[in-house]
Amino acid sequence: MWRFAAGARRFETELFTTAPDGLPGNDDNGALSSEYVWAALGMMPATPGTPALALNSPLVKRAVISLGNGRRITIDAPKAADNAPYVTGMRLDGRHFESTALPASFATRGGDLDVDLSTRADTHWATGATAAPPSYRTGGVPAVGYLTPTGTQVTPGGTSLPATVGVSELAGHAGAVRWSAVSDVPGFTVTPSSGTLDLRRAARATVPVAISVAPDTPSGYHPVTVDFRTAGGTALPGGAVVVTVPAADGAATACDTLGATDTECGLRFRDNGDGHAEPVTVGGRSARSAGSMCP
Repeated sequence: MWRFAAGARRFETELFTTAPDGLPGNDDNGALSSEYVWAALGMMPATPGTPALALNSPLVKRAVISLGNGRRITIDAPKAADNAPYVTGMRLDGRHFESTALPASFATRGGDLDVDLSTRADTHWATGATAAPPSYRTGGVPAVGYLTPTGTQVTPGGTSLPATVGVSELAGHAGAVRWSAVSDVPGFTVTPSSGTLDLRRAARATVPVAISVAPDTPSGYHPVTVDFRTAGGTALPGGAVVVTVPAADGAATACDTLGATDTECGLRFRDNGDGHAEPVTVGGRSARSAGSMCP
C-alpha cells in the first residue's frame, strides 16, 4: 500500500501542473482530468463494470460527494499534504478499517472515511493478504493466444508475411494448447496451419508461421484468425491480423498514422482535425499519411 500511495502522489504532483501543457496527454472528454480527481480523493475505480474502489491516499483535507440518491461520501484527511502520501490508519464509518480497497457498497450507499496520513511510510499497514483488493475470477481463462504482427499488414499477391503464433499463461494451468489458423479468402495459406503449444513447463510458447498470398488474390482487407483451445476443449481468446492486398485494380489502399501503420481506410481519407494528410506510397500503392486517424 505504501509504495502505491507514493507512486500515485508522484502521478498527481509531477504529471499534472497549472502550466499550459499541464496534462500528460490528450484530455479526451475529461478522461485525464477525472483520473486526477479520483487520485486526489484517495481512491480509484479498480475494475470496469464493478463498484470496486482501490485506495491510495487523499491529496485534499476534506471532500464531500453527493451520490444523487440522497446519500453522500465524506472523506476527511486533516494531515493531507503534497509530501504526506503515506496512510498510517483509516476508519470507515467510525470503525477501524485496514484494506487497500473499499467495500462495493461504499460507491452506492456512501459513508464516512477518515484517513490518517504521514510523511513517513508505514511499511506494515494494509500489507496482509486479506487487505488486497477483490479479484474477480469468474469466467477467467488459463491463457490467452495471440498472432503477431497485429493490425493491418500490406502483403501484395505472390508474397508472404512472416508471423508468430503464441500463447501466454494467465492463471491456472493451461497445459497443452491446440491452435489452428484460418482465412475465409481463397489464395491465403498459413504454414504451418495448426499445432500444439506447450505451457506445462513455461509461461509462454511461440511458433513461427508464414502467411502466403497467392498472386491472383483480389484487392481487399482479408483477416487471418487463430483459434486456441486447451486439451479439455476450453476456448481461449485468440489473435488475428488483417492482410491488405493491394492488387492492380486499386480497390484497396492503406495509410500510415501516428502510432499505427498501414491502417485500413479504403479509397477515402478523412482527417479529424488533429493533423494533416500527405500523399505517401505504401506497399507500392498510393495512400495517405497523417498525424490523426484514418477511419
